Amino acid sequence: MNRSLLAILLAAALVLAPSATADTDGTTWFLGGGRTAGSPSELTIEQARERLIDHGAVPRIDAVIQYSRDGVHTGRPFGEAVREGTAHAAAVVEPGDTVIGYSQGAVIAQQLKKILAADPGVTGAEYTFITFGDPTNSKGGEMPFMRRHRINLGDVLPPLTADDDTVFTTTTVAQEYDRIADFPDRAWNLLAVYNSLLSAKDHLGYRVAWSDITEAQRGAGVHLDDTQDRDRVITTERNGKGGRNIHVLVKSDTLPLTRPLRSGVAWLDRVVDVIDTPLRWIIDTGYSDVR
Repeated sequence: MNRSLLAILLAAALVLAPSATADTDGTTWFLGGGRTAGSPSELTIEQARERLIDHGAVPRIDAVIQYSRDGVHTGRPFGEAVREGTAHAAAVVEPGDTVIGYSQGAVIAQQLKKILAADPGVTGAEYTFITFGDPTNSKGGEMPFMRRHRINLGDVLPPLTADDDTVFTTTTVAQEYDRIADFPDRAWNLLAVYNSLLSAKDHLGYRVAWSDITEAQRGAGVHLDDTQDRDRVITTERNGKGGRNIHVLVKSDTLPLTRPLRSGVAWLDRVVDVIDTPLRWIIDTGYSDVR
């Protein structure tokens, strides 16, 4: 199991508490990301699991919330698809459920969270949210960047945001340098911006496995709050309403900028590693968060 996979697995273990595991009545819902032109909008449970599965461990997904999954690649408004998906999610998600969203599906999960949080009687134990590659996340999402810089493309790509001030526990997982979920917040660092724009592969690389290891970690009460190492950076914040916001940055071994130089030849890749060291330092100054 590679380090990035392990980092995401450990992050998911933080929030998949007993109320969200297979031995309870709560449903685990999945919201898929945008589709390409010509591909079907509907996702089966098996296809949803394939987006999260690794090494044969089957993730807990009970049902898929269907929506058009339209956006830039299909020539239809992203915002329209988000509203459709949010309405579908609001109609089926109930107390005790867990909502997992990837990319565009993560945006829908965040909009659903806003709706549920508006109920003054709701409690933090009633819903759990896990997002992967979330463009609305406040620690690197491209949409908050658009809002800060007053970039508004209307319904084609609206500058939506997540609500970090709710009673719920939300875990947001981002791959380092993913332009969708880990965009530099210091636009003057043009090298960081260019590096992020080359990161399409990173946005497609999200995987998580629900395994026996995860169950054992939960049973042992493992907590990784505010822990940092070279594989991941996990920060936990308690907001003003008592909810927990857990942000997991899965560290990248390589830079999108220099990946085309990597040939698989050991000595040449070591040369690229040397080049990466000063470049990474410069690129990381384009981010204000802990890395």
